[in-house]
Amino acid sequence: MEKYRGEESTKALPENKAAVKYAYYMLRKYGLEVDPAQLRLAHVGGLNMAVPDGKGGSTIFEKLKTVRFNRVLDGLPVEGSARILVSLGQRAALSGMIYQWPKIGKSVPMDTSQIRKPDSIRFQALKTIEKMSKKAKSARLTRASLVVYDDGRGVAEPAYHFIVERYLDLSDTEPVMIPYDFYVPIAEKPQAYYPHNDVARLEPEQGDLIEINQYGNDE
Repeated sequence: MEKYRGEESTKALPENKAAVKYAYYMLRKYGLEVDPAQLRLAHVGGLNMAVPDGKGGSTIFEKLKTVRFNRVLDGLPVEGSARILVSLGQRAALSGMIYQWPKIGKSVPMDTSQIRKPDSIRFQALKTIEKMSKKAKSARLTRASLVVYDDGRGVAEPAYHFIVERYLDLSDTEPVMIPYDFYVPIAEKPQAYYPHNDVARLEPEQGDLIEINQYGNDE
């Protein structure tokens, strides 16, 4: 990365469409076999450097082009740990890669007795939304979708992913929107390790605003 530290944009960075092609090429080159049916292009972006321009603003230099792939299983998006991130530099040279793509092992079928009732899932979601929105001026649910949650510890299982937009009074200006997201497993006895399994080490002064480790992930 040393050659990318200068105050200048990287020369010959690939365009977005070409970056995707090079990312696929890098996976093949290093023998990282991925089932095409499970691979979904999530985002093409980049890594930039901002340097103060002395006038209160910043000068932006483009350093790397990044390509992110997400996983899909049986038509459901996989969230949590699984992802591939390819970083490309000058002339599409590989500058870094994150490859978290575990092999699919034994699957365990679930019958109806092992699945939570819709009312139970709804109750848990509403309970969490109410708790995390107590100090908000307003809040609204913007997403409730069925996904496969990969805990990064060897377990992937279905769950509902909820995203809430909360508008909080943090100053004398307009309310600030701070989203909050969390998962509710559909299994009566979930095996995956979810974010809400973590417990905050410190008690926050305004728990309902920043209690992110105990109940979910603020973004």
